[in-house]
Amino acid sequence: MVFYNKITISNLFAYKEKQSINFDKYNNKNLYLIYGNNGYGKTSFIRALKILFLGTGLNDDSKIVPDSIKNFTGTITSRQLVLGDNKNWLGILNKNAVDENLKDYFVEINLTQNEKSILIRRSWQVEPLKENLVYKVDNLEFYDDEAQERIDQILPSMFVEFFMFDGEEIEKMAEKISSSLKEKIQNILNITPINHLIREAKKVRNEYFDRSISNEEEKINSTL
Repeated sequence: MVFYNKITISNLFAYKEKQSINFDKYNNKNLYLIYGNNGYGKTSFIRALKILFLGTGLNDDSKIVPDSIKNFTGTITSRQLVLGDNKNWLGILNKNAVDENLKDYFVEINLTQNEKSILIRRSWQVEPLKENLVYKVDNLEFYDDEAQERIDQILPSMFVEFFMFDGEEIEKMAEKISSSLKEKIQNILNITPINHLIREAKKVRNEYFDRSISNEEEKINSTL
């Protein structure tokens, strides 16, 4: 069981300086509603959470932006994702914060999983451009790749887009959900190798029957 206790966004998207949302736990309630007028940060909130779980690609050797992030940025490099492309995409860093040379650019979540308190923080520095990821649990700290592995155990990367999306992304999701969801479910349940084994078993069975029929025909022909 996972419960999100607190989410903090600092100088990302529409959020300048540190902004936190606390979720008080109620035994008889498990649904929380965040609402506001257009332009007040609802989409920024969702996108910041996506990037917390998926990253920007800066830490990957390939520097490839995750597909789920491209749903709202289009084709873009990891560097452009963070800093902007001087065209249609402004970047994830709050521009007013950058202009004022503020330093704290991060998104952070405090959660509880199986009675253990976990903190996950993904942060960025501008010069030189760098992304940092930390995962803290039981007085232990894990960084970058090790941290990402543990995040994926909470919410696998392949499922993030089905839990975190805004209205503009629904149509894109609907177009690919049939084949994409099937593939993701197969991957997480490890069904694909099973299907391969079934096909191979059927192939061996058919070859066995073919050989049996061939041997019977040879016996019959030899008696004629």
